[in-house]
Amino acid sequence: MFKNRLYEVLFRKGITHKELAKRTGVSRSYVTGIANHRLLPGPKLAGLICKALKLKERDVFPDYQLQLMGKLEKHIQVIKNKGANHV
Repeated sequence: MFKNRLYEVLFRKGITHKELAKRTGVSRSYVTGIANHRLLPGPKLAGLICKALKLKERDVFPDYQLQLMGKLEKHIQVIKNKGANHV
């Protein structure tokens, strides 16, 4: 689960998932996944979301850098495990 304040920010600003999706060029379901803490957007999308909401990254994704590093470490471990299985 990836923590963020997107749901809270959208509610406060009166912006729907559909409207944010249109502003950022992704699907409504993808925005919903981010708002419901199931998905972590990549750096480019996180920037687009913040720009669309006229907020700083830390206001929407307070622990983004740490979460991104954690996700990267998990991917690296999966790759290492796959490599160990092929040796």
